[in-house]
Amino acid sequence: MKTPAKLLLEQGPMLKTLGRIAVKTAIPIGKTATENPKSFPVVCQVLESPSKELITHYSKWAGVTDSKYDKDLPPHMFTQFALPICAKQIEMTRYNIGGIINQGCGMKIYDKIPRGQPLQVTSKVINIEENNGRARLHQRLDISAKSGTKAIEVDFYTAFIIGKGVKKKQTE
Repeated sequence: MKTPAKLLLEQGPMLKTLGRIAVKTAIPIGKTATENPKSFPVVCQVLESPSKELITHYSKWAGVTDSKYDKDLPPHMFTQFALPICAKQIEMTRYNIGGIINQGCGMKIYDKIPRGQPLQVTSKVINIEENNGRARLHQRLDISAKSGTKAIEVDFYTAFIIGKGVKKKQTE
């Protein structure tokens, strides 16, 4: 499925974030912290709703063939705006964001978000755990229409290699 070039303009925040990650990975300056902050600020942003054209194109790409999302934002479309918001917190850690390993996500849907309404998006660091040469980061993204209560909750799990792990002895 060919993506119309005009929809690329709506990917500005994502492209900017990917560019920043590429530069920070290629030129690793400024990361001298040996410890993570004791707490991370909650990142809150109000975003414009994706355009009707982007939602329609995304729905077709995702295999939605009926009018399921004619009035609402597809809940799994959080991927369109999640990285720029979550990356702000990841960049506060002592880890190289270019070395991120996606460990998956979980999503809970509480309500629908009507198309065309501004989105209230909040990202929180839930937990960071370091052991056996890996750091594991758990973040939660809450999404709602600006005028409503939480509609979607997404838990992101990522990892970073921070040293050599101790291999477990194999048992027969």
